Amino acid sequence: MPPTVTYALLGVLALVFAFGLWVEYRPEHSRWTRLRRWSLGFQAGALVLAVLLLRPGHGTHRTVESVTAAIGDGTPTLIDVYSNW
Repeated sequence: MPPTVTYALLGVLALVFAFGLWVEYRPEHSRWTRLRRWSLGFQAGALVLAVLLLRPGHGTHRTVESVTAAIGDGTPTLIDVYSNW
């Protein structure tokens, strides 16, 4: 997944959690009070979406040629190698 999409997803996740906190601390008779019961659902859904999209093994470089091109680009490159055994 491209870094811009990852950062956008994390930003949306942070906004959902901030909105949940904001709704939780509204006065009791506020028009936002009815969203309290939905707030936890929104947070759980955003967290599940983030885990599904950011799970390991779904990098942007899947072939040897793309890794070689990234390394030869002249910019710093982080290579994460792992095994499931």
